[in-house]
This record gives sequence, C-alpha cells and structure tokens, in this order.
Amino acid sequence: MSLDRRLNGTQQVRDFSGETRAITYQGPCMTCGRRVYAADDGDNDPRGVMGLGALYLTDEMMRPGMPPVVFCWGCMDTQHARARCWARFRVLIKRGLRERGYTVDIHETEIQWPVWGDNRLYTVNHPIGPNVNRVLSGATFDKVADLYAQAQP
Repeated sequence: MSLDRRLNGTQQVRDFSGETRAITYQGPCMTCGRRVYAADDGDNDPRGVMGLGALYLTDEMMRPGMPPVVFCWGCMDTQHARARCWARFRVLIKRGLRERGYTVDIHETEIQWPVWGDNRLYTVNHPIGPNVNRVLSGATFDKVADLYAQAQP
C-alpha cells in the first residue's frame, strides 16, 4: 500500500516500519503547488512515504485563530522558498485584518532580529468604536498575528 499521489482524501498507507497509517491530502502547497499530505497521527516526516510533499507547519502557524495554510517540506527546506512561504502567510494575515476593517502599514524602519521570518515593523489601525481608532504602532509581525487571531468574526 503505497501513497497514490493522484487521489484526494484519506488513504491507508504502510510506512517503513510496517505499520499502517492514515495519510490525508491537504491541498496544493501555497508556494509551489506540490500535492501536500499529512499523517493523521501528526508525524509528517519527509523521510517517510510522503517525501517532500509532507505538510510543514510551524508552531506559530498552528496557533488557534490562524488562517489555514498548506506548505510542503520541499519549500520550507530551502531559504529562498521558506521566505516565500512566510511572505504568503503574512499576506493572509494582513488581508484578513483588512477584510475586518483594519489598516496595516509597514514601517520603513527595521528591527534588529527577524521575527517570524520578518524584520519589519507594522502599524495597525483598528476600529474600537464609532469614528475611533486604536493604533498598534511599531509592532512585530507576531503582535499583528495575535491581533488577527483576536479579530476573528
């Protein structure tokens, strides 16, 4: 029972240890388009039957309230492709805030240490009442993502 990369849904696949595992298709990688799979037991080792099409998520991406993302190990394994994955994740966060009436601007000033693959500072204006905005200025992307999670409709 090997992984059939043409099928969507869940497949029962025997791994190298001889155990049968449930592997579920997650969708195309948001960066390269490769078909991405995840093991139902959470062990998405790319050295196994899923190869570089194994789902790769960081702890930050799995926090409650984060937008759903699908990135493959192949993209997260190289610096250039990883930067594209983080850029896509940032776009999803900023788009989600804008859809909720927030404005998100990037400062030209950069901070010294990268945070979440991002070394820029953000200003976020968000409505807290009629004609009143609260400004989150000079925030790292981590703070912007926290705001996104709190602003869920």
